Amino acid sequence: MILRGPNDWISWIQEIELQAEAYRAWPRINPEHANRDSDKPEEPVIEDFEIYQKRKLTEHEIKVGKTVEGEIPPTKPSTGDLKIFYEAYLSALPHLQRQHRQRATKYSHIMAYITESVDSSILTTVLSQVKENHPKGYTIRQLLQGLKEDLAPSISTTIHKITQRYLKILDNTSKAQQSPKQWLQRWQEAYA
Repeated sequence: MILRGPNDWISWIQEIELQAEAYRAWPRINPEHANRDSDKPEEPVIEDFEIYQKRKLTEHEIKVGKTVEGEIPPTKPSTGDLKIFYEAYLSALPHLQRQHRQRATKYSHIMAYITESVDSSILTTVLSQVKENHPKGYTIRQLLQGLKEDLAPSISTTIHKITQRYLKILDNTSKAQQSPKQWLQRWQEAYA
């Protein structure tokens, strides 16, 4: 299916959802949800101990600054504690890097499917808008939100279309004698 306009939106986004569900990625790209920092995670990199220590001490200072009066502030981690945490960080790093590569591969498959299934003129227009709004890079969710904004039918349009289909079925029913089963089947088709 190729997304060519508002009439194709619902079927198309359902196909995208199925593709993303197969990769367990739909919660991260669903255009109905708000954007999050974790939508575009950065690849984990090895930090040397000094940088790691500075980062952790800065995080500690931020936590201390957020301590409410009457609360006991968190204890400052010792160098020994930080070395233990750093070793744990280093041992977990290969797993985190592998997880990141797998997610990136899944996202590239989903992105390829999206670019192949959207009319090129629509994709070009929406992509330029999305890139303008997100100059540091965009996520799949942001692209889908841009497509939705331009192409998804409004609720009133959807209600109007359903009403028109219902009235058409009702009109066809009045023109020809039908059994209740036939009428019910046509009524269900109108709301399918």
